Amino acid sequence: ATSADSAFLLDLQRRPETRRFARNPEIPSPAEHESWMRGRLDDPGCVMNVIMHGEVPAGVARLDRLAKGYEVSIAVDPSRFRLGIGGIVLALLHQLAPEADLWAHVQAENTASRVLFERAGYREAEKRDWYCQRALS
Repeated sequence: ATSADSAFLLDLQRRPETRRFARNPEIPSPAEHESWMRGRLDDPGCVMNVIMHGEVPAGVARLDRLAKGYEVSIAVDPSRFRLGIGGIVLALLHQLAPEADLWAHVQAENTASRVLFERAGYREAEKRDWYCQRALS
């Protein structure tokens, strides 16, 4: 992702389906989004990629460095739900950091994401609403 992707990502973040299970359900203002975007792009511990479906942007996938690995974050454009994009993206993120434990925060009521992460090999962690995929040994 680059700063040129900011408008697409803001549009994605403003969708009710995207905000529904977000940690912060409030829709960001353009200024808040730009500040967040600059912070992510300037963070050497963040890997952020625009998901493409053919030639069309279809979402965003992010790895944020944690002390114990990386936190995974995925948002897929609602018009592309149920196409298998999330599962493919999780496999690709694992390839980006095969040496790291990958963690995902998934709210209890977000059944679709829970199923997605479990199918990708993530297991519930000790901490509520967290799933983990352990690094390859």
